[in-house]
Amino acid sequence: MKLRNHSKGFKDVTNHSLGTEVVGGNFDIIIPKCSNIPMKISKNYHTTRDNQESISVKVFEGKSKYYYNNLCIDPLPTGEAEIRVTFKIDENSVGI
Repeated sequence: MKLRNHSKGFKDVTNHSLGTEVVGGNFDIIIPKCSNIPMKISKNYHTTRDNQESISVKVFEGKSKYYYNNLCIDPLPTGEAEIRVTFKIDENSVGI
């Protein structure tokens, strides 16, 4: 008996949602659970107070709407993690 190759109908998907901790302790989902792999999604974040000098980004995976109930992703070696920074300038002022 010959077995058929059924792999054509299957796709690789994410097991959990991936996202970041945001103000208020919430989990902001960037890549939803069951998203097809490979994929690339960008999301911009903004400062939350006047004269803010830094932003800390922690990546989590899980199902809870609260970041602390999800698993924090281990830091990566030099050069493997990437973050997008956007500067927005208009005629009235400079915003980050």
